[in-house]
Amino acid sequence: MADRDPDRIEQEIEGELEALARNIDAIADRVSPSNVVHRTGDRVREELHQVAATVGAIVSPGDAEGSPLTEEQRKRALIVGGVVLAGVVLLVLRARRSGRG
Repeated sequence: MADRDPDRIEQEIEGELEALARNIDAIADRVSPSNVVHRTGDRVREELHQVAATVGAIVSPGDAEGSPLTEEQRKRALIVGGVVLAGVVLLVLRARRSGRG
């Protein structure tokens, strides 16, 4: 260790400190509550859009005559879909609330 130049050692330490500071900033950004909420919201919205598209394709495939469902079955499917969607939203909100406490 006596062979090493003190200036070089100081430069290496400064470089390591800068890298550490960048890592800490990245971690802080990643775990920031507002960013977590935004990412979670984005994922939930994406999932809901996929569910809505799937339910929509079943309930209303473009023309009612080509639908495998009767009008009554389509109405029931929409009601069930709405209830399921409401349940998912409630579960997500409940999970977020319990995560805070």
